[in-house]
Amino acid sequence: MEKEIALLGVELREVEEPQALSQSVQQQLFDKSLDPLFREIVRLLTPLCEFFADNRLRLNGQFGDDNRQQNFADRGENLIVGGSVIPRPEGCWAGTYTIRDLQIHFQLMGFKKGRFETSDISRMLRIRFEPLKYNVLIPAGQSSSQHHVQHFYQESLRTDEIREIAQKFVRYFLDEIKRKAKSSFA
Repeated sequence: MEKEIALLGVELREVEEPQALSQSVQQQLFDKSLDPLFREIVRLLTPLCEFFADNRLRLNGQFGDDNRQQNFADRGENLIVGGSVIPRPEGCWAGTYTIRDLQIHFQLMGFKKGRFETSDISRMLRIRFEPLKYNVLIPAGQSSSQHHVQHFYQESLRTDEIREIAQKFVRYFLDEIKRKAKSSFA
């Protein structure tokens, strides 16, 4: 038994250990991965915002430490158009706190090009922060399947992943707008 355990230790010695979640690790992740993803989504979504009376971001989720979690939600005061970084929840990095769950709701409100089809479209991008890894998730919608990417904290999202996530995310809005436009002229 001891020999087997020792051999396992030798085999696993070369495996890199993941970084643990901390404020500095999370802030670096926002700078290198999550804000670039956000900018790419905003870049693709901005032309579609012109078809709507208003566009907003709404945040909710949880932040805290191992002993205490606190829910947060904003009032949806941030515009999508012109956004360059993910709005940070107030107090999310106070003391030893980190964000544990971040849900970013992109809302396009008041479709202007659909005659009487003036309804809204919204979609959520969810980012979960676990002790050793993070997950970027686009939940399944009516016309789309779930998309999920996970990495250890020392692994930034690659450029091709940012592009793929953003395109899948915005595809939902484009398909819904096409459906609304088509139904208003039928």
